Amino acid sequence: MTNKVKQDLTNFKVKISELSNYSSEENIENAISIIKQLSTYIFVNIKSANREKAYEELQILLNWINEQSFEEDNHAKMIILKENAVSSIELLLSDREDKTLADLKKKRNNNIFIVHGHKNEMKLAVSAVIKKLGLEPIILHELPDKNRTIIEKFEEEAEKASFAIVLISPDDEVDVEK
Repeated sequence: MTNKVKQDLTNFKVKISELSNYSSEENIENAISIIKQLSTYIFVNIKSANREKAYEELQILLNWINEQSFEEDNHAKMIILKENAVSSIELLLSDREDKTLADLKKKRNNNIFIVHGHKNEMKLAVSAVIKKLGLEPIILHELPDKNRTIIEKFEEEAEKASFAIVLISPDDEVDVEK
């Protein structure tokens, strides 16, 4: 996303934020007008992966407001309009989806996290096959704790893997009494 596009989106965000919450029908119509301009701008100028999602959210917002009457609770409608429009802009500015995809591509490695039950033989057999394939198995209980809770250890070690294999055997079955 270019700096100009980022600046334009920031300007839309400022325009929307500056609208009064204590709205009249005219103020709501101004908000709708700004949101329509923003929708057109997004459709024409944005190329990020979040474009479709932001555009769709704004269209849903516009459809919703068009179904509302202006006689009651304009204050709440104005807040909903502003918050949702700003949220769509922030989604575009964050480029979260693009970064996540890029991070995923960078993260690809030969580590495979193995989730297992009580069948030690199955775990060892799968681990051996993974090693023969030139991949690296990650088995949580075989790794040092390093003063981490089990959740911290799981999160940190699972983050290192590109894939996971879950082993389930009959002894892992859980019976729930009714």
